[in-house]
Amino acid sequence: MELRLQTQFEQCARLAAWLADAGKAVAGSGPLTVDRVAAPSPTDADLFDLLLYRYMRMQDALGGRLLPTLLEAGGELPVESAYIDKLNQLERLGIVGSAARWMELRALRNRMAHDYPDSDVRLGILREALTSVPELLATYTAARRYASEKLGLALAVGTPPDRT
Repeated sequence: MELRLQTQFEQCARLAAWLADAGKAVAGSGPLTVDRVAAPSPTDADLFDLLLYRYMRMQDALGGRLLPTLLEAGGELPVESAYIDKLNQLERLGIVGSAARWMELRALRNRMAHDYPDSDVRLGILREALTSVPELLATYTAARRYASEKLGLALAVGTPPDRT
């Protein structure tokens, strides 16, 4: 279990750094507008894709693998518990800010997987992704803190800081 957690934390550390960088790149490239999303330049298209791809990967690695493994390692809930029960427990432990908000972020991740023809919808997804990057990174940081303080897991030094 410890090796699996170490591996998952290492993966999330890389993804967190990459996601933070993608968020900075999109935020620094100018205001997100309907016109810019409707007809993106090749550079903008690459930036938007990069942000969405890295966001989905972080959401999957964190919410789909690391957090359930963390609960299992801490003996917090049976493995077969419903996802919402796991989120509620993660909220009680202070790892996620809100189970309801995490469900919203998961729904956002699922919307990212679709190619919507409406530019306003795509713009909304990009804006919500950009503004919620810090929440994903904060969840990762809280998971590290829990693993270290509550489980005594010695995590590798030099994990990328919250760079947003």
